[in-house]
Amino acid sequence: RRRTRAASGPDVGAAEFSASAFSTEFHSSSLFGETALQLGGTLLLDALVRREVVSMLAPAVRTPWYYRVAGSWKLFGETMLRVAYGTSGLRSALDFTLVGTDVAPEGVRAPYAAELEIGGHLGTAGGRLSLDYSFSRKRIRNLVGVASVPSPGGPIETPTNIGAIESRTHELAVGLMLVDNRSVRWSLSLSGDRSRGEITEYLLPESLGGFGFQPAAFRRARGAGLGALYGARAVRTLEQLYDDPVKASRRGPGEEFDPANFVVNEEGYVVLREGWRTANERPITYVTCTSSNSSGACSGGTSLVQIGDGTPDFVAGLGTRFAWGGLGVSGLLAWSQGGEIYNGTRQWPFSENQDPVFDQRGKPEAEKKPIAYYRSFFNGLNPHAYFVESGTFVKVREVSLSYTFRSAQLRTIGLGGMQRLTLGLVGRNLFTFTKYSGEDPEVATLSGDPFQRRIDWFGYPHFRTISGVIEISF
Repeated sequence: RRRTRAASGPDVGAAEFSASAFSTEFHSSSLFGETALQLGGTLLLDALVRREVVSMLAPAVRTPWYYRVAGSWKLFGETMLRVAYGTSGLRSALDFTLVGTDVAPEGVRAPYAAELEIGGHLGTAGGRLSLDYSFSRKRIRNLVGVASVPSPGGPIETPTNIGAIESRTHELAVGLMLVDNRSVRWSLSLSGDRSRGEITEYLLPESLGGFGFQPAAFRRARGAGLGALYGARAVRTLEQLYDDPVKASRRGPGEEFDPANFVVNEEGYVVLREGWRTANERPITYVTCTSSNSSGACSGGTSLVQIGDGTPDFVAGLGTRFAWGGLGVSGLLAWSQGGEIYNGTRQWPFSENQDPVFDQRGKPEAEKKPIAYYRSFFNGLNPHAYFVESGTFVKVREVSLSYTFRSAQLRTIGLGGMQRLTLGLVGRNLFTFTKYSGEDPEVATLSGDPFQRRIDWFGYPHFRTISGVIEISF
């Protein structure tokens, strides 16, 4: 059960006094049953069914049903196959504000998630080698958003179901015991995953979205990738210049867009030859055709294009543990390959000429650019490819070193009252290897999804920490 109350009054200095207040209250409850069945020690079946009641939904849709069916089959030794299919509701997605009513508009349904997972485990006798693989496909429909609805007093925003998304993930984990005897144990583990997602249904007009004051770089449309970045970019080759049909139609000798009128400057951007190395030098915005008429001629163009994708090609981790007598050493290496980061933290200072690129003291005089040249990349804080950077990184996530003194050793130094004493050091986020120019390629912001929608927006980097450990057993 949750209650929400809000009130508003006049602005300071308002000529007339007015006040308004509203409150909402809703409750939810669920009832579920679960059962499991084992057959012959090799087949295990599991099932669950759940019924929920959510009062803030209209009566016709406030009691959805969910279920799960799973099974695993032990083939031989440590080899096993498994499959599961389940559904659930996303109650947190119903966290919208209702004004003047405790019930959402008729027809608004709770988001409904369905996931299929297929996988298997392969292990050798004694646990020397293990291999796990899983594939999952998740679909979420009835996503909740806000739509503007006409009314006599002007449009009002109301919650509505806006579409569906789908994601697919492959996961692989390998474990290897290199040495395992009475005095030494040494193991390695490797894990990795690759995910892709897209919007499969979108019922509102196509748009760009962001979070708070962040550049609106994410396309909301059917078929759009969940991590794809959209915005403007500058022309880098003459071929790109003529992707704009208007420019292509006027590229003849002596015409406005004659190739002889352009040059690729020192920074790799196409500029007007007459403006090159002058106060008028400016990058040219890329434009491409978006639609054609019945004769095949372009009928519409846009400067809004895909400028990157925040989704990594894959993410992997390598871990190791080593123990010899009382000595223990472990480490974890994190690797994220591919995908781009939008460096919004760098874009913001461009509005006040505060980025290091404006300091051109080390350049030859002829290659120095006017301030307005770089200011054009600011683009009114709208997305621009200038701020898209590689998100690949390798990070030493954790290293630990410890030594454990046993009771016999402790007695020799006068600490016979202890059974065991462990001293150690643990370092986390020790080193990062990346070409990303920001503070940390693991973008961590207060809003958005840092795993797919990777915008660096004034978030604190992951701290490097070194901790001491003392553990005493009596």
